[in-house]
Amino acid sequence: MPRSGLVLPTLMLLACATVGTSGAAPAPPPSPPAAPARAPARPPARPVEPPPPQSAAASLRDRVVDRAASAVGAPTLSRVTREVSDDCTGFARWAYRAGGEDLLEGSVSNMALIATRARALRRGGRPRPGDLVFFRETYDRNRDRRRDDGVTHVGVVERVEPDGTVVFAHRATSGVKESRMNLRFPSRARADDGRVLNDYIRRGSGKQRGKLTGEQFAGFGDLDLLYRSRAGGAVAVSPARSGRGAPASP
Repeated sequence: MPRSGLVLPTLMLLACATVGTSGAAPAPPPSPPAAPARAPARPPARPVEPPPPQSAAASLRDRVVDRAASAVGAPTLSRVTREVSDDCTGFARWAYRAGGEDLLEGSVSNMALIATRARALRRGGRPRPGDLVFFRETYDRNRDRRRDDGVTHVGVVERVEPDGTVVFAHRATSGVKESRMNLRFPSRARADDGRVLNDYIRRGSGKQRGKLTGEQFAGFGDLDLLYRSRAGGAVAVSPARSGRGAPASP
């Protein structure tokens, strides 16, 4: 009997302990792992802008000048091309064909007439690369021993140097060459420091001395106006006068 009395309180204590345990609040769930730190977002890259397109006029001038310069040093134009006559007009015509059109036709006089009708002929000012440059009385075209032949020679401007000297390419007697002309000092062959200002473009004969490019200058033909006029069909070409152009003497 004494044992049974001890068992009952013990069972009651166990029951109370079981109830207390089952009624306790559940433990909070574990915290989620912290997210890894993100690098700061980079600003979106700016789109690369293509370079501005080169103007059609600038591209045309480059092509004309590049073609003219490519022939410099040739003993004859026929060594470079047989598409045109081997003289100054053929050279100018061939250089201008780099623009995709046969703009220039006929004699030097006709070319000057084309430029005049296109309002592209200027008697002075500063030319740009690719412009035509005309000269008068570079040889005795009609062989009358008089200097009454008008425009007789043409070249293509390559560049203008800082002092204003115009460098142009042309078909001369000695081949395709570069020459210089400075309209500020038209009667001076060289500057004080020895730089060439004007090349000789007509040999002397008898008592007449040779003539410099600045002295025989007749005008510039603006390339842009020539092409614009030609594209519009506004330029008419007159019959050739006195045959084709001829190389300048030097």
